Formats: sequence, C-alpha cells, structure tokens
Amino acid sequence: MRDRKLMVAGAVALTLALGVAACGSSNSGSGTSGSSSSSASGNVSQAAAKTPPGKPIVIGSIGSYSGPQAGSLGVADDTMNAWESYTNANGGINGHPVKVIIKDDAGNPTKAAQLVKELVEQDKVQAFVGNTSTVTEAFQKYITAKQVPFIGSAEFQQDYTTNPLFFPTGTQAVTFDYGLLVEAKKAGVKKIGVLPCAEVAACSLGGKLIQGLGQIVGVQVPYVQKITVTQPNYTSVCLAAKAKGVDGLTIVENATTVLRAADQCNQQGYKPRQLNVSATTGQVWQNQASMDGAITTQSNPVLADDSTPALKTFHEALDKYAPGVTKSDQYNEIDSSVWAGGQAFKLAAQRAKLTPTSTPADVLKGLYTFKNETVGGLTPPLNYVKGKPTFTTCWFPQQIKSGKFTPLTQGAKPNCISKTDLPKLEQLLQSFA
Repeated sequence: MRDRKLMVAGAVALTLALGVAACGSSNSGSGTSGSSSSSASGNVSQAAAKTPPGKPIVIGSIGSYSGPQAGSLGVADDTMNAWESYTNANGGINGHPVKVIIKDDAGNPTKAAQLVKELVEQDKVQAFVGNTSTVTEAFQKYITAKQVPFIGSAEFQQDYTTNPLFFPTGTQAVTFDYGLLVEAKKAGVKKIGVLPCAEVAACSLGGKLIQGLGQIVGVQVPYVQKITVTQPNYTSVCLAAKAKGVDGLTIVENATTVLRAADQCNQQGYKPRQLNVSATTGQVWQNQASMDGAITTQSNPVLADDSTPALKTFHEALDKYAPGVTKSDQYNEIDSSVWAGGQAFKLAAQRAKLTPTSTPADVLKGLYTFKNETVGGLTPPLNYVKGKPTFTTCWFPQQIKSGKFTPLTQGAKPNCISKTDLPKLEQLLQSFA
C-alpha cells in the first residue's frame, strides 16, 4: 500500500511538467491531436455507414451495475451498449466492427476478480473500456501482470491515480475533491462536513483527503462521519453537522441516498449547501428544495452542456440507441465518462491501427500518444505516459439553479488546479504514504 500511495505523489509531481500546461490548452475545448480527435467524436446526424463485416475488435467492460452503488451506476452498461451500437452504425473502428462484452460484478470483489480473468483469458479482450467497477482493488494487480489497459470511467477509485495501467477518461478524486472545495469557497461556504459511504473503501479515503485539501484551499472540514445506504435515517448526523457549524455538506453515497439524507436534514430546519462530486450526482435532485443551490464537480463536461459537437453526439446517440437512459434517475456524469472511455479507445485504436488480431500492447501504443488530449472536448486534458500513473488537473463545475443543473463555466471548459497549489497537493499526498 505504501508503494501505491507514493505513486500518487509521483503522479502529482509529473503534472508540474504536463498538467499545468494542460490547464491552458484545455480552455480551447479540444485536444492537440486535431483531426484525430474529431474523427473519434463523430456525428449522429450524419448518414450512418453500414456496419463493417468480419471479425470484431473485442473489448471488455466491467461495472457495479447492481449492488449498493447501483443507484448511481445502474445505467452505465446501457450507455456502453449505446456506444457499441453507435460505433458500428458509423463504420466501426478501422473498418472493423467492435464487440463489447459487458460484465456486472455487483460490487463483489471475488466476483469481479473472476470476471476480469475470464475476459482476459477466455474472451481475449484487447482492453477494458468504460468501466464502473467499485472494487478495482480486487483485480488491479492482475491487470498489471497481464498488461491489459483499463480505460475509464469510475475515476473516484484509487487505482486510477496509482496504477499506470488504469487510464482515466475524466477527473480523478484528488482533483474533483479539490475543485469542489474551490467552488464551495467561491460560493461563501466556510465549514464543510463529509458523510462518506461505508460500503466502498474509496469513500473513506475521500473523507480524509477532503480534510487535507481543506487546509490547502482555506476551508474548514470539522465533521466527517460514515453513513450507509441501509441506514434507517440520517437525523443524528444532520444534527451533529449542524452543531459543528457546517454550512456545506458533502454526502458521498448514491444519488437517491444523498437526496434522502438532504431531505431529512431539511426537515430538521438545517439546510447546508449541498456539495457533491461525480457518480453521486443524480437527475433526481432537480426541482428538490433540499438540493437548491447544490454545487457539484464532475469528471467530464456536465450533462446540461451541449456546446461542443462531441457532447451533442453523445446525447443524440443515447436518445437513438438507449432511449430512456437520459430520463432515468440513475443517469449522471458517469455515463458521459463511460462514453468518453469508448471514444478514447476509438482514438487510440485509430492511431495504433488496431485490427481484430491486435493485442493489449498495441492498444497501449495508441494510448501513449495522448498529450493534452480532450477527445474532441469530452474529457479534461489527458496525458498518458508509459510506466507513470495518470493525474488529471482540471474539473467541470455545475450548480442546481432554478431547479435545473447549470454549468458554472461556458463552452464545456474546465477549471484547473492553480500552479501554486500543485506542490501543496504533492506534499499532502506524500503524507498519505
């Protein structure tokens, strides 16, 4: 564990050379790869090409679509299926169809490890793409041993920051937690409480991380208390947070549980500004009194933003190939990260000229071409370096205003870690070792 945490600090140090430059370039909303990024983004409104014949390029996708966090992840498999349908209806990849084998680990580590092994050894997948597993710790060593790239999309998992074979297609926990505190401070929040989920290890780590980040950003984090989905009520934690003077509350659970806890706080006459991140965000929050003014930071451009062609394509493809997903209470920015994972794989495949007989090593060659790459505006700037964990430095903020999610930046542009705070983040993460 010590070695893995030290790798986090090394990843932050790497951004001093790569990430700060990416903050500037990201504001253009496009990667440095020019036409390659455009070809990966596509356009549903164009005349669809015929699905290519022949053997497919086979990839795997593993997620926790059932289990305790299904309330936020339960339609991500539908999104990945939509990506497959869209890709094949628009000519496939390099003239070949693509086949996605999707597995549900139900948040069970033993099951997850077995499914990953089957996909590698029996199905011979070239990569894992658009993954939302909450138990990556169960198979990350196996992924490393087999050198199979794991591309997106549950970037809140620690392995996306520590393992060089995990390729985030969105902002990781360190950055979107930092970004959340920055956005909260801008909104006037002074004291933040954190209610991390007890079901997933990454939640507990996030609670400790937010406390450390608060010292860097300049906000207090006086209250941290674990909660569960099955907890009968949250009245006691609401009152305890209130007693600590908390005026901004981060509830790290699935979207429906967040709303239930926020409502119960509201019923006690306690209405802190709700602050949240990534997979915990849900459409069910809109038009809810307890969530009015809620601020969230996302791994990918917010769903309410349709300002770039790649985002418009994503929404059109879901409406065509997975109707109903965008109306689901489980739909959130994780779905855009899943889609971005598919498009990032496609871009890497184009650059590496993948075929059905290509290997995971060939996929890696394509991924290592990513330098400040945003995949047509679907991601924060991505820099993949062989043998180095990836660290993203930008996030996408939004707020619930007049009952609707509203971007806090224009044109799908992210906000980024300041140059002065990057060394402080490095020092913080070294303290976790």
